Amino acid sequence: MGWITRFRYLAGGTLIFLTVVAASHFWSLEVSKNAAERSLRLDLSWIGMHGRLEATTLEKYVARYAVSGTTQDRENARLYYQILQGRLDMWDRGVFKKFLDSRPDRAAQLAQLKRRIDGLSNYFASLEDPAAQRHILAELQTARAAIDGIGGDAHTAGVIESSRAYQDLRQNQRNQNLIFVLVLAVGSGLLAAIFFQNRSLQRAHRTARAIAERNGFLARHDALTKLPNRRAFVASMKAMRGPARSEEDHIGILAIDLDGFKAVNDTLGHTAGDELLKIVADRLLRAARKFDKNNIVSRFGGDEFVALVNLPEGSCPVVIAEDIRRAVEEPVQLGKVPASVAASIGIAVSDITDDPDRNLILDADLALSVAKSRGKGQVVHFDRALRNEIERQRHIERDLVTAINAGQIFANYQIQVDLATGRLSGAEALARWRHPTLGDISPVEFIPIAESTGDIVELGYSILRQACRDALLFPDDIPVSVNLSVAQTMDDKLVSTVATILGETGLPASRLKLEVTESVLMHDAERVVVALHELQSIGVSIALDDFGTGYSSLAYLRNFRWNELKIDRSFVRSVLDEPLDLIIIRAVRMLAEEIGAKVIVEGVETVEQERILKAVHCDIGQGFLYGRPVSAEDLPTTILRAHASASLEYGPAPDSNVKLARRH
Repeated sequence: MGWITRFRYLAGGTLIFLTVVAASHFWSLEVSKNAAERSLRLDLSWIGMHGRLEATTLEKYVARYAVSGTTQDRENARLYYQILQGRLDMWDRGVFKKFLDSRPDRAAQLAQLKRRIDGLSNYFASLEDPAAQRHILAELQTARAAIDGIGGDAHTAGVIESSRAYQDLRQNQRNQNLIFVLVLAVGSGLLAAIFFQNRSLQRAHRTARAIAERNGFLARHDALTKLPNRRAFVASMKAMRGPARSEEDHIGILAIDLDGFKAVNDTLGHTAGDELLKIVADRLLRAARKFDKNNIVSRFGGDEFVALVNLPEGSCPVVIAEDIRRAVEEPVQLGKVPASVAASIGIAVSDITDDPDRNLILDADLALSVAKSRGKGQVVHFDRALRNEIERQRHIERDLVTAINAGQIFANYQIQVDLATGRLSGAEALARWRHPTLGDISPVEFIPIAESTGDIVELGYSILRQACRDALLFPDDIPVSVNLSVAQTMDDKLVSTVATILGETGLPASRLKLEVTESVLMHDAERVVVALHELQSIGVSIALDDFGTGYSSLAYLRNFRWNELKIDRSFVRSVLDEPLDLIIIRAVRMLAEEIGAKVIVEGVETVEQERILKAVHCDIGQGFLYGRPVSAEDLPTTILRAHASASLEYGPAPDSNVKLARRH
């Protein structure tokens, strides 16, 4: 055989080889394309996961409403019921429907599940009924098993599909590398083409892997703060409660809710609110891991965080919680605006001997509810007595409207004294409740409940009406002070209602002072300031209560002409021992003088405190030194007794203005 024949055979073989190589090349591209497309099919897992999360969230809010009875939990339960119905409808469309149709039993299971969920509609309409709550929870437990089954199958299918796509990409990359080596021997031109194609495949592989990793991360983490989400948190909690733990070890669940976050979000915008959440998340994580690097902080949603902490023998969860609370309360600079929030924390602790079915998160959330009802920045440790406290709160909430209408909630009055002359300057109306079975209920307890139920507006107007009527028994030049709640200041009928009450009772507007706190102006400052101006225009005086304890106080002095600034009792309590408090009081007095406002000081309890306040020229004092709150019937007796004593000490008091003797 001559060399020409050999060349022809070689040329023909080379041509066939190149044809095979080209065909293999294009086939590999197509397979890679399909694999890349399959790697993006995580929507199936994502949609399924959301169904499971939404079912769990719905069950949580129904359970929470069954315990707390709050309007917020009821509305959240109804909202997530609608969301779950929408999610099941979404399951019946698109890629998820194809997944269901791959097995007839899945489609049948979904149809049965939708009928079960849709059948709860009437029960959610009567969610206030405990029987409806129990039925819903029982049905949701059964339905959640089906949802978890379908969602779990979808997640598994999505993961399997992603894994297959990943393996296909790896295999095709190896094939392309082999092709690259073979073609390199045939010709540099084909080598260059394969080289560029190989780079393209590598980019596709990295993109697909990055997408898979990102979706996997998002499936277990909060998108904003990058903290673990509820699903990851629950998994970690189960692992930490496992049988490998020592009996001396405990774990603690800290349910954390931000006090004042909504005000920051409303006044500074959602962008600032998101930035604040990220800052708080970082502070929470650093504070928790200061005690143990394995401690976990999760964001469940909104401004709700949960921490999982290891508690070796001898450690105290309250110490950790207080450290976290102080870390959160550090001032924050959002752009050019300073802001601050507080943290209410509920604690639940478990050890190896606990019932494995005990819901630690629910117990911590219950403790958090009690903490929030007690005021801002509280830490409450769960115990069995909390359930009794919740029952008491529900009892109070149930009887609140009846108490308002029946006059069980009434006004007591604490007198205010002119510090320069010792004469009666006014009286503040303070709400009190004498319950027929629970006895006297402190306003610290029933006012937050009234605010949460929305009954605070009716309660506030009831106290205002009674105070205006009782003030007619006072000397003619003595005004009465009444507190306005946040909800009242947002009421469009505030000014007309005040005017109507003044007209009905016959009290001159000049004898009424309305007190608002700085928190009122954090909700809708422009709207509130307009209402306060209208109240001043009809002759009512406006006082800024608890001055200096809220948010951005000096800005409020610029935006509104206050008649009085009321210094909080916390500054007076330590005025003898803390020079800085006296400096603050003196500064407030100077500010008030510049804007033409009087200064009222709360919490005056000793003669020495009074002496210091008179020395810095504060105008009016209020506190136990002059008298405790008394009923309207007892107030004239108090005034007359003080008048008689004052006449001996200072000489007769002119006309109706009564001079008060201090108790020594």
